[in-house]
Amino acid sequence: METRTSRHPLLVFRETHNPRLSQAAAATLVGISQPYWSQIEAGEKFCSPRVARRISDLTGVAVDYLLDWADDRANCAGAAMEGER
Repeated sequence: METRTSRHPLLVFRETHNPRLSQAAAATLVGISQPYWSQIEAGEKFCSPRVARRISDLTGVAVDYLLDWADDRANCAGAAMEGER
């Protein structure tokens, strides 16, 4: 079973609910660039609350879940960096 932080909810959404929806098409629907969508989906960047709202409107994934996922991911990354010291 995957953990909450293992895969971004947007990637899971695209793969399970609409596998034909490309990153470029999803990004266009939300009004952001494809590279930005890709970085969000990969967990490399976190979306702003405004972008999270637009993504939520498109996907039905709750805004709070998107933002909480980003917080959890950032906290995990911060803890990992602390462990490297």
